[in-house]
Amino acid sequence: MDEIEIAAKIGDPEAQLKLGLRYLKEKNFEKAFEYFSEGSQKDHAECQLQLGNLYEFGIGVAQDIQKAFELYTKSAKKNDAAQLKLGHMYFHGVYVNQDYNKAKNWFAKASKQSNMEALTMLGAIAQYGYCEEEDLSGAIEMFKFAAEQGCYSAQGYLGDCYFHGNGVEKDYEKAAKLLQEAAIEGFGNAQFLLGVMYYEGLHFEKHARLGAYWIKLAKEDGHEKAQEIWDKLWEDN
Repeated sequence: MDEIEIAAKIGDPEAQLKLGLRYLKEKNFEKAFEYFSEGSQKDHAECQLQLGNLYEFGIGVAQDIQKAFELYTKSAKKNDAAQLKLGHMYFHGVYVNQDYNKAKNWFAKASKQSNMEALTMLGAIAQYGYCEEEDLSGAIEMFKFAAEQGCYSAQGYLGDCYFHGNGVEKDYEKAAKLLQEAAIEGFGNAQFLLGVMYYEGLHFEKHARLGAYWIKLAKEDGHEKAQEIWDKLWEDN
């Protein structure tokens, strides 16, 4: 038994977190659940977040979105990642009624702690005017700042803006660079647009097979437009 295990056994919540993360990495979900639960009972914010993740996705325990929401709410008193989770739940209407204002409030709290994904979501809210009038210039500023910090979702949003010329001059070269970075990280819309660029020969040399590859990945991620394009590709071939 190593030092972390000893500390966890005697009730150290930080050690329980570390041990839970170790078991999670090893895919021993039962043990991960056990140690995250123990840490959560001691009001350890990161343990509450991790336990909430297990409940949200049904990993090592029966899926329970209500329990996940309750744990995220407790964790959010101290944890920006939990604040981000709650923002997404209100933004998408998961378990709770969709409420863009509440989503914005949670994203704002998380962004004040330098959470770049939360800042990106504030940009998305501004871009599409979900709470107030559209503020495209403000959205672009937020996307650019977060993208410079390496936030792949911000890179995806900003790449979309350069692709379509929304709030910035259309620039396929800049779009390609940003979309590639976001697509590699699994951002569905970036995968779709990158696929379109390859398929249509926009900035890149036309490459139908590579275009189809990225469009398929976006489709598998649930991107509706990618599904439509994919179905059309099969019809035409």
